[in-house]
Amino acid sequence: MKIFTSDTEVTEFLDKITHRLASGNLPGDEAFSRLAPLTNGVNRRLLYKPNINTQECAVLIILALRSERLQVAFTLRSNKLDSHSGEISFPGGRIEEGETPEKAALRETKEEIGIQPYTIKILGSLTPIYIPLSNSYITPIVGFSRQYLDFILNRNEVQEAFTVPLDYFSFSNVKMKEYNIRDDNIKMPFWQIHRAVPLWGATAMILSELITICNEIEHNENIIEKNICTKMTKRN
Repeated sequence: MKIFTSDTEVTEFLDKITHRLASGNLPGDEAFSRLAPLTNGVNRRLLYKPNINTQECAVLIILALRSERLQVAFTLRSNKLDSHSGEISFPGGRIEEGETPEKAALRETKEEIGIQPYTIKILGSLTPIYIPLSNSYITPIVGFSRQYLDFILNRNEVQEAFTVPLDYFSFSNVKMKEYNIRDDNIKMPFWQIHRAVPLWGATAMILSELITICNEIEHNENIIEKNICTKMTKRN
């Protein structure tokens, strides 16, 4: 993943992400499957569909530049919460009546970690994902923070907020935890980004799509650069 040496490089890379998100041809389930839990070798999430009681939600993937590297912001959910307590997540929550996913994600981000909506430039949205365990349909929104991330935590919802360099999230860094529940063999792929809590499940699957897209962009850039170098060599 890129180390950025100028504001122009950052802008160009973010523009490419924006264009890719707007293309309408995202990797979706193919990317999700890389970090999807397997039960007896089966991705059971694909067996279920949203229903009349499904809750629509939105999360915000915040990218921010620090020390020439793009960072990704995460929260560690409070142990007081009824759902997904103590897990690593993106800020977000339920979409209220009359809200767009973008507005819901920005509102929840402000409520949870104190990041003001006007500091975030929305780049687009990833593929919505259905999570059977919580019966939620999540729209991931990608945004870029124009300012340094100064977290102000709502302790009722978040016990910690932190950033991780985007370039850490290569698929070669994915680890696997395997265990048995009753007669089921469970394999959980994860990234180890926290001293005590793995990044897995829905948040990891969502992130895997963004990483897939970033890898595509960088791969295309490398091909273009290689072609340019080849042409220059032939001319000389």
